[in-house]
Amino acid sequence: MLLTDLCRSGLLKTKTWAKVTVPRKYNEPQSARNTLELCDRVALDNEKEALNNKNLADDQLMSHVSNIQTRAFHKMWEYEGKTVDVELQVRRKTNKSQTQEPTYMALGKRVRLHKQALAKSAGNSDYNREKLRPLPKEMPPGTPEDTKSLRGLFGGAVASDEEL
Repeated sequence: MLLTDLCRSGLLKTKTWAKVTVPRKYNEPQSARNTLELCDRVALDNEKEALNNKNLADDQLMSHVSNIQTRAFHKMWEYEGKTVDVELQVRRKTNKSQTQEPTYMALGKRVRLHKQALAKSAGNSDYNREKLRPLPKEMPPGTPEDTKSLRGLFGGAVASDEEL
């Protein structure tokens, strides 16, 4: 609905969808911008070009929006560290009322939580500055595989036993 509405309003002509001025009828504009950022990331160039046309035929519009929505869900699952095939199987077996909602508010919240985790891992206090990407893999405890000693890991700057 969000992409359809913005297309019909002629608001998707910006280079970056996350910077679209969200109409007042959307109660959570930041959630809408978060959702648009994810959709912008997964939309193909020909889809973006088509959605720039506010007179696009309904069937074409719905086809493009549906494809973008599907890819956005899949990309969000990847960002959350989930396997798309497994999530699709779970979704098929789950009662429809218990599946994740394809609303801009629900998806926008998931994007916000992911960006907050990215900001935390980068030591950044403002999650809005973070670009969508997978979370960095945490280093397992212990000495990294390619390092044979702590002295090598810290560049020779290890306190001797006497300094401890």
